Amino acid sequence: MMRKSLNYFLAGLLFIGISMSSCSDSSKPSKTSTRYIYYTASTGDSASGSDLGFFCFTTHDRQFKQVASTSILNTTGVAKNAIVLFEKEADEPIRLLARCENRHLREVPFPVLPSGGELKYYLPPHVALDYDGHHAAWLMYEEISGGNPANVPYLILYNCNSDDTTIVNILTFINSKDSTISRAEPAGEYVIISNEGSVVWFVLKLYDESGGVKGWRIVKNDAGVMDWASELSGEEITLSGLEFVSDNIIAKKGDAIYSVSSTGSFDPTYLKPGNMSNPYQFARTRKELAVWTDDGIAIHKYGEGDVFNKIVDFVEIGNIYNNYVAAPTEKLAISPDGEVIVFGLKRTDSGKFDLVMANRDGNGLTLIKEDFYFGMAVVSKEMEVE
Repeated sequence: MMRKSLNYFLAGLLFIGISMSSCSDSSKPSKTSTRYIYYTASTGDSASGSDLGFFCFTTHDRQFKQVASTSILNTTGVAKNAIVLFEKEADEPIRLLARCENRHLREVPFPVLPSGGELKYYLPPHVALDYDGHHAAWLMYEEISGGNPANVPYLILYNCNSDDTTIVNILTFINSKDSTISRAEPAGEYVIISNEGSVVWFVLKLYDESGGVKGWRIVKNDAGVMDWASELSGEEITLSGLEFVSDNIIAKKGDAIYSVSSTGSFDPTYLKPGNMSNPYQFARTRKELAVWTDDGIAIHKYGEGDVFNKIVDFVEIGNIYNNYVAAPTEKLAISPDGEVIVFGLKRTDSGKFDLVMANRDGNGLTLIKEDFYFGMAVVSKEMEVE
């Protein structure tokens, strides 16, 4: 659940990648192919000193590069042009920067309300980046002293091509739909965005006029038009991810995982709540996702019933790597093309983690880095090194 405390905060939300349409391009001959593996390390992950930051590992030469050297809280998935967003923790206001292949940086203006009011980030702030790498979305709020409600939520939409930011007052939308709702706040951590960036989903926890919880609803912003994407639920709803082929939302309601269609119907799935930890378990170009099972990691294919194709199991991992806990972690992601997974294994000796990569067929089990603290890792599709 999101927190509204600002005891610590983010100084930068850096928008980093190898190319953007608004940045000057430098053409170089193709040499070989690689995958970019990004991972975060923050004080909240128990990292410290030189281990803090945002790091990039390239698979073709097995080289690490420290992109940022301060505490990094979260990262988005990797767009098809290797652009990725990450959130930098410090004592300054958040900045959104674009880093191009030629290493030029471009700052995105901090969202400013027409009234001059100050926008703040919900904590932890999770920013969604579309697969095309041209649109981002996140949630903020305006704190109104003595106001009712005290916090007004906003949806922030950023167009990377035109460098435009759109600020949508969520409370205005709610008041136009249901006058009995007195206030609303985001439920769960994640905003979900479609591949091309035109549709954004999030969940609101709604309160009635007496201040009691009215229920939870999914909201969809489709090309600038906001509407409910589900009926009111008395059970808490949180978003887990998106079937990027069908644009069905994967959400937890109560103690079960559902596929939510465009009509708002909740259809049961074979997924267990413990399988779901973040949206980056979903492939961006295939109707499948990587999940933890009771004995390892598998790929679940939608539309094929209770079919889980095992990638690796704990026994197999144990034959290669020692001193690890044979249990799921929140550190699991699949590449956009569905060909590679990266995951964290907790060590029994130090309590730190190993970062491991494997192909979808279970081959190529590779130790990326061992015995260190990190938060989240994501991996790109296969790309040419220019």
